[in-house]
Parts: sequence; C-alpha cells; structure tokens
Amino acid sequence: MVVDTKVGKLYSNCSAFIFTFNLIVGIGSLTLPNGFREAGLLLSTLFIIFLALLSYICVTFMVEAQAIVNLVFNEQNFQNEEEQEQEKKEFEITPLLGKEIYSESDQILDGDNLNLSPKQEIKEILKSTSSEKEQEKMEDNDYLSNSEDDLKGESDQPEDTTLFLDKKSPILKSENINTEIQEEPKILKMSQTRKLDLKHENPPELEITKRVEMSTMSEMLLGKGGRIAFYIVIIVYLYGDLSIYAATIPVSLSKTIGGFGSISEDNSYYFYLLLFGVVVLPFCFFNFQKSKWLQIFTLTTRNIAFIIMIILSIIYIGENKPSPKGLPIFRLQGLPLLYGVSVYSFMSHHSIPGIISPVRKKNKIKLILGLDYFSIMLAYLFFCYVAVFAFGNVKEDDCKHYPSSPCKIQRLYTLNFESYGVPFIAKYVALFPVMICSNYPLISITLRNNLQAVFRIKPTSRFYRYQRVVFTIVGSFPPLLIAFFIRDVSLLVDFTGSYAGICIMFLFPTLFVLFGRKQIHKKYGKIHFTQQSPFQSKFWLYLIIGWSIFALVFNTVIQILQFCGKKIK
Repeated sequence: MVVDTKVGKLYSNCSAFIFTFNLIVGIGSLTLPNGFREAGLLLSTLFIIFLALLSYICVTFMVEAQAIVNLVFNEQNFQNEEEQEQEKKEFEITPLLGKEIYSESDQILDGDNLNLSPKQEIKEILKSTSSEKEQEKMEDNDYLSNSEDDLKGESDQPEDTTLFLDKKSPILKSENINTEIQEEPKILKMSQTRKLDLKHENPPELEITKRVEMSTMSEMLLGKGGRIAFYIVIIVYLYGDLSIYAATIPVSLSKTIGGFGSISEDNSYYFYLLLFGVVVLPFCFFNFQKSKWLQIFTLTTRNIAFIIMIILSIIYIGENKPSPKGLPIFRLQGLPLLYGVSVYSFMSHHSIPGIISPVRKKNKIKLILGLDYFSIMLAYLFFCYVAVFAFGNVKEDDCKHYPSSPCKIQRLYTLNFESYGVPFIAKYVALFPVMICSNYPLISITLRNNLQAVFRIKPTSRFYRYQRVVFTIVGSFPPLLIAFFIRDVSLLVDFTGSYAGICIMFLFPTLFVLFGRKQIHKKYGKIHFTQQSPFQSKFWLYLIIGWSIFALVFNTVIQILQFCGKKIK
C-alpha cells in the first residue's frame, strides 16, 4: 500500500488547539442565535450540549482509530522487512550450497552418502565441502548447531525435502532447510521488537507516528464497499464546504465595502472573489504547519469580532433592559431550524488526522481536544443567550431600514449591527465571515491529502513528484469556479451539512473504531493504550449510530416538507 503518511514539522499542543478552534468556529456560528431563539432557551441549550458531547466522543473515536491504523501500518512494514531479509538470506545460502555440491560431486555421490536420508545428505554436504569462511558464516547464523539437533530427533521423511542434483544445472532446494535458516532471524527480531506472549502481558504500543487520512482508514477498516461510500461522501462534503467559503466571503466583502469606481456593488463580487483566491491559494499548497501564523491572525481577529458583538449586546441589555417575558423556552416547532444551523457546528473530524499527527507530545491530545470542544460549547451558549436576551423580543424585521433602532435576530447575527452608530465597528463586525478565510486552506489541505490517498500514485511514477501540486489545484480551484457561477450556496449548505456532514462527523468515526477494535481484540485481546477513547462501552457506539440514522431520516423529512411548500417553524 503506497500512501503518503508523512506528518511534517512537529508543533505544540497549543498550536493543535488553535487549528481545531479555527476549524470548528466558522460561518455556522453566526446562524446559531436565530435557531436558538426559535427552538427556545431550554431545548436549544440541551441540544447544543448533546451535539457537543457526541461530537467530542466521535473525535476521541478518530484518535483511537488513528492509533489502530498506525499499528496496522507498522506491522505491515515489519512483515515487509522480514520478507526482504528472508529473501536476502535465501539468496546468499542457496547458490553457495549449489556451487559446493557441483565442485565436490564425486564425494557427495559415493555409496555411503547415498544411503543417508536427504536431510543427512545435506548435513554431510555442508560438513565436507564448506570452506572455513563459509563455516563461520553458517555458525554465525546458528545454522549447523540447530540443524544437527533437529536431525538427531527427526525420522527420515524424504517426501518433505527434495534434493535436485544436476551437473549441468546444479541446484540445491530444501524447503525445510530454508525454513530453519529463515526462522532464526525472524524469532530473534520478534524478541528484539515486540514479542508477545500468549497472555498479551506485553501488548504493542499504539502510537500515532503517521498521518493516515480518513479515506485510507476506510479502506483498511471497512473494506471495499465502505471505502467507495466514504470516497463519495468526503469528496462531496469537502468540495461543498470549500464552495460555501468561496462564495460567502466575497459576498460579505461586496455588501460591506461595496463597489468602487465604475464597478458596481454587484460586479465587485468577482473582484473580491479573485482577491480571496490570491490570498488563500498559496497556503493550500503547503501543510497545516505552514498556515500557523495565518491561523493565529484569523483567530485573533475573529475573537475580537465575537467579543465586540457580545459587548454591544450586553450594553444594549443594560441600557434598554429588555424584558425576558415572552421568550420561548421549549418549542419543538423550532427544532428543525436549530437542527439545520447547528448539526455540524462542531465539525472538525475530517481534519483530525492532519491536526494531531504532527503534535509533538500526544499523551494529552484528548485533553486538548476536550478543552477545544468545551470552550466552544460555552462560547456558543453564552453568545446565543446574550443575543436572545438582547434582541429576542424586538419586532423590526431588519436593521437596514431602521437605522436608529435594533431589529430582531437576523439569519446572520452580524447583520444585527448594521445600524450601530460607529461605522467602523459596524463594518468590522460585518466582515466576520472574512475572518474565517483561514478555514479554506485547512479544508483544501484535507481534501488534497484524501485525494492523494484515493489515487495513490506509486513512487516509481514520474507523476509522483508533482502529485502535491496537481492534487492541490484539483482540490482548491474548482470551488472558486463554482462560486464564480453560483453565489447562493444554500442548497450546498443543506446537502453537505445534513447528509455528508452527518456521515463524516458521526457515522464513519464510529464505524472506524468499531471495526478497529474488533481487529485489535481478535489479535491481541483486550488491551489498553494511551490514545484509547474513554468511551469504551458499546452503548456509545449504538447511541451514535442510532443518532446518525435519526438525523439522516429527520433531515430527509424536512427536505420533503420544504419541497412540498410547507413552511417549517
């Protein structure tokens, strides 16, 4: 299996925290307040906590599955090394024996030797014809001593060993003797590396030393059918996700900054799309490590925008003291909307292999990811509560037509600050989607890595040295072309999030760890290792599989109702 598993330059746990936080907190976070208000405070809170928990469980499943497939890779490499060593040993010994037999054929074919069994003939051949140098070589391999001991206790079994002697083509073939010669170094190497006893008291250490993308994991753990299904899902999801970013950011720039010169606001979209491509595409040709400073910059600007929105909302609450009366508490009618805007608001699973494999010290990686998910969950809840208490009971439809007063919670929460009295702050907040441009390189790199795993170019191919460039172009340019022709990507949002997103976020990580554990338990029994998920009970597996099926069916029902023209609230 020829797969690129290089991890690149190592980085710290703090960098992993930043990458994961940036990847999760995207445009979807701006749509949460509206869904939160429609479903009610209690129902929305419970649903967000539930999603955060299930998402984190599946992230730990991804970490555990990464450790398992790393073990499989290491074992495959170990077996390949053994086979090469055995072939080398056979190549060195067999011609040597054939040469000596040919040169001393008169001694070998005398009457005494013909009465011996084939194994004893081989023994006599080696004793009578090998030079001192060759004898030392045989002794170094413990060949003579072991073969002599074996011959003493064995009965004659000519059918097990075939000896071919031909003066024209002198060849000595001995299946048993080759086996004996080859088993010695094999046993020695096993004892030096990871020899396991029958009770599995010394299980192998499952460490993440290679980057194994989800596409390769599906092939190793789910078989051909699972691999094909995953390839379709991951490619659809990542292309759709990239198209959403490629369209949303230029739209935000054109609406906030507007046109210039003879270029209208509508046509300025294409200029900003080109500008966006020029800025982000160079980062797509590298790896996660190379985009570190872009990630830090966007994280800082994004958090500033979040803090500004929260502070302005709190100021409005303090000045106007809006009444919480009338705010919905538990509205099942609003669940479809909340589901649509939050179902993959904790998505990072497709990029977990690329994020965690370069981490220098991985013994705390589950804790780092847990802090990520916990802090993001708290940020979402606090953000939504402040928004609902500030603007939950406001009646005005939009802020653009009421510049002197606030409006009800908009589909994108940044639009609630269009009428703010300080233009600079209003524009800065409105540009929040631009501040998540660093997600584009992260997702593009993930898509490139998976495409490389799908097509798997051999190192001997002339195309191998150019595969990174080619697959980066294939992964990062088409979404820009889609955004050039299609600005409204709401259909992509619904499809990629509610179908492909559910599969990548919940279903496949659970299947990976389910079949991975079966392989480990079958071979080594129940073992414990550092990267093992704390959620070992089968209850969690069944819960997440059940939730995945429910979510897919639920989304299908919503889509059918919307197609039939029934309004869902």
